[in-house]
Amino acid sequence: MSKLERVDRDAILLHGAFALACLLVLAVPLGIPVGQRVSGLVLLYNVALPLAAWRRGHPDWFLADPLGVIEFPDTGGLRIGPIPAFMAGMWTIPLFIIILLGRRVAAHSTRNIALATVAVASILLFVGSEATLWAVPIWHARNVTMVARVAVYLIVPEIVLGLSAFLAFESSLHRSIWHKLSGAFAVMLLYLGSPCFFYLVVEQLLLG
Repeated sequence: MSKLERVDRDAILLHGAFALACLLVLAVPLGIPVGQRVSGLVLLYNVALPLAAWRRGHPDWFLADPLGVIEFPDTGGLRIGPIPAFMAGMWTIPLFIIILLGRRVAAHSTRNIALATVAVASILLFVGSEATLWAVPIWHARNVTMVARVAVYLIVPEIVLGLSAFLAFESSLHRSIWHKLSGAFAVMLLYLGSPCFFYLVVEQLLLG
């Protein structure tokens, strides 16, 4: 196996440090509401990622957004309507990992293998989040079919989100800021629509 390239090493170190920070901040009783702690961690990630990329000479990446058969407990952080404000930046974390992984695989293998890797990584990261983050608590699904705390109707949209973000990043990588914004907007619209579609298919047509 070839040695890790510098960008891979830096990404692993950054995410290892961030995972440790999350563990400490969320596990240690600090007397600070969970929502404020999560907001701080999301802010830390969204500041640390571009800063680390700039200091180490790497490019940086971007994000997306969700549907509504879901409940966000009031955990004390800033909210935009019924949704915690940190959700806007939280998507950056898995999407950065998915896109970076897809790019690294694409550089050393075929495009089909890279896309398959992105799909599998999307399942692991997003479904893993669905299965665990209810316990923090950040969100939980309601009035939908669930397996091990995972909303069944969201599985395919989460794969679509990972793939569309990867493809949008690739297509706009060396193009203008307007292409990048258009790609990000298209990913957002796609992820707004696909959960609605699969909710109707899974919950209303198949299981209703």
